[in-house]
Amino acid sequence: MQKEIENSGVNKFELENSIEKLKRLQVLGYGVGGLGNFGNAWGAFQINEYSHEFFNIIKKFEILDE
Repeated sequence: MQKEIENSGVNKFELENSIEKLKRLQVLGYGVGGLGNFGNAWGAFQINEYSHEFFNIIKKFEILDE
């Protein structure tokens, strides 16, 4: 996934900052910390039920092309 992001021309910091904002709104989740786990590390996230609902809203309003 990192190569795709680098090749897309998207600014990495802006992408990570957006991820952090979505985590704060609970649109994206995060795991527990500890040895070998990323937990709530910067840029780390998990898809959750709110992520799916947010994606469906975006599709409904045709913000994304698929």
